[in-house]
Amino acid sequence: MPKQALESLTESMFYLLMALTQGERCGTEITAFAAEITAGRVKIGPATLYTLLGKFEKEGLIAETSVLGCKRYYQITPAGRAAYTAECTRLQLCLQNAAAAAQGAFADDSGFIAGGGSAGSGSGVGRDDIATSETASGVGRDDVLAFGSDMKDSVDKYGGGLGEGIDYAKEMWDKTINGINRYGLFFADSLGEVLWHDPVFLFYLTITIVGLVALGVIRALTS
Repeated sequence: MPKQALESLTESMFYLLMALTQGERCGTEITAFAAEITAGRVKIGPATLYTLLGKFEKEGLIAETSVLGCKRYYQITPAGRAAYTAECTRLQLCLQNAAAAAQGAFADDSGFIAGGGSAGSGSGVGRDDIATSETASGVGRDDVLAFGSDMKDSVDKYGGGLGEGIDYAKEMWDKTINGINRYGLFFADSLGEVLWHDPVFLFYLTITIVGLVALGVIRALTS
């Protein structure tokens, strides 16, 4: 039975469902769609992709339709489409709220920020409170303005570097996961080929493992 739809979706979840609203797709087509429509901004790594596909399939948001070779194709379900539509609505409301907040900020002369308190009121610090030459703590208006200016300079100077650092760390994480997946598949395929084509090797390998286990049991009993 499908679980209740998620209250909100991460960016990777959102673009995964968006890709499937266009029709059936396999994993590589989903990642290509997300990268293309966002001009490369959103990159869904293999580990993230297959984790989300399994999660969404378990929760009834998507369903597997066919398997062609090593590719599995999925389609969005009515529950998945409802979750996608709900997320679109939520994001639109967020943008509307942001626009309303931008238009209303500092518009009310009775408070520092609209609804944020007024001079001498008990609800918060108003514009007139900060405009006074000095507060009870000894911090004056000039001190507040200087601190704000320093904070702005710091954000302007280091904010971009922080974002680049996060993007670089994310890229390196995806590359690491991709490398682990490739080497794991190569090792599994190579071992499978050896065992399939060389039953003698498989026999001796089995004897060796059984012998090691037996030796371990004997040593444990006699110690």
